[in-house]
Amino acid sequence: MYHRISIAIFFLLFITSCNNHPDKNVKSNAIHEIEKAEHDFAKLANDSGIHVAFTNFADENAVIKAKEDSLIKGVIGISNYYNNAKLKQVKLTWKPDFVDASNSGELGYTY
Repeated sequence: MYHRISIAIFFLLFITSCNNHPDKNVKSNAIHEIEKAEHDFAKLANDSGIHVAFTNFADENAVIKAKEDSLIKGVIGISNYYNNAKLKQVKLTWKPDFVDASNSGELGYTY
């Protein structure tokens, strides 16, 4: 009897863990957060310049590919790169063409 109950509980847990219908709100919320971040970045870049926008939005592990295939690493490197007299006059207009996220909401991207 104990063996049958254990098997029944195992299968019940197994079947409920195989949920192939994730909550659609999770993906939708993730897409909304990504769109908001892109909008906030574009607004800050327009209002305060690209140096401020990139410095505020870059993760400490961020990497940007610059000219001549060089890489700019980290917030300090990104700040130093964009804190350039030539770049201070640059205006950035930004809006992603496409935004998507995984069903779990854990990964998203724009282009």
